[in-house]
Amino acid sequence: MSLFLNTNVSSLNAQRHFRGVTGQLNKSIERLSSGIKLNRASDGAGSLLLANSLEAQRRGMDVAANNIQQGINVLNIADSALQTVQGDLQRLREIAIEAANPTVTDFTGHSAEVGQIFANIDAISNGTSFGTGAGAIQLLDGSVAAFAIQAGAGTAGSDTIDISGAFADTDAAALGLLQNTLASNANATTLLGEVDAALTALSGFVATIGGNQSQLENRLDYVQISSENLSASEGIVKNVDVAVETARLTQLQILQQASALALSQANQAPSIALRLLQ
Repeated sequence: MSLFLNTNVSSLNAQRHFRGVTGQLNKSIERLSSGIKLNRASDGAGSLLLANSLEAQRRGMDVAANNIQQGINVLNIADSALQTVQGDLQRLREIAIEAANPTVTDFTGHSAEVGQIFANIDAISNGTSFGTGAGAIQLLDGSVAAFAIQAGAGTAGSDTIDISGAFADTDAAALGLLQNTLASNANATTLLGEVDAALTALSGFVATIGGNQSQLENRLDYVQISSENLSASEGIVKNVDVAVETARLTQLQILQQASALALSQANQAPSIALRLLQ
């Protein structure tokens, strides 16, 4: 091999390998310290694009899960209110049956309680809401025209679930309750028929709420499982395998030491050439 004083090819070659190994070693240390193997586009543009896409889907699913839970909460509020109304209707029915009996001639107490129950049913209908202030959503006064839960991470029709049908008008008049005073056995009989019809209507509303609750709970399970799977896929693409990277780090450290030693030896070549001149 030729020896030159001005150009040390062996040293240049050793320097190039040393720089390459050191650069790879720095990347390995960065990956282990961050836990991420895709820290920049140069680490794998295609893999980084896929990881970002998976992250967007996962985060969208997480938000959708929160949306669905909010929808379930809204339905639970409406359901609890209707259960109270159902109790009021059952009490109205008891009063009507009792007052329809011809042995009852004084209806003062019965009529007063009927009026109170009517007022309570109206108060529940007008006061059941989700939220407070100007942004509160009235759930049982018939004002909800559309209520579509964003239950997915996209814009497809299947990503929304419309639960507006669960929010019906349930004040006394809407339930067909018109006999709000009792002055005779005949009034009580009329009230009894109205209450039976109202109970039937209310059962339909409760069934609708129950169906919507089941639908949202099923979708919530699906969304949470999807988020979990997306997170696992994202981790495989984006996160560093510590065992593999640690082994690679050890290998690079050995190569760096070998390159440094080779560079040191290569730098001695010009001095050998000088000895030949002695």
